[in-house]
Amino acid sequence: MIIVTVKPVKAELIDFSVKDESAEMNIWFSDGNHEHKLALNRRVGNSEELAEQMIMEMRKLVKSSHKPDSEDYGEILVVNFENEDDSVKKMQRFFERVKDKIKEVKQMRSAMGYLDTVNRAKKFEFELQ
Repeated sequence: MIIVTVKPVKAELIDFSVKDESAEMNIWFSDGNHEHKLALNRRVGNSEELAEQMIMEMRKLVKSSHKPDSEDYGEILVVNFENEDDSVKKMQRFFERVKDKIKEVKQMRSAMGYLDTVNRAKKFEFELQ
């Protein structure tokens, strides 16, 4: 049995659409040996549901990167998260903050500061450790 412990490191907002409230994001995480980046483009709606989906996608990515070299498929791969509940809560907070950033840009009524607000939102990073 192979046990891999995954540790989310950081999440960053790359780009977003005010029109359909979607965001392009990167989630960085480590499996102890390698750093991985999960690039995604999602509509930011239910932050709890999004966080659970990210956990599942990280598991899939780690499982696919740790496939056994031999034809022996008897080896079992278990993917654990370091402080999984805490990781889910931090990811939820990240998605909520992204939604807030989009809402902030959407509610801008003045041209002054609009581009600064958009650029600040696009540089948003959130530590997941």
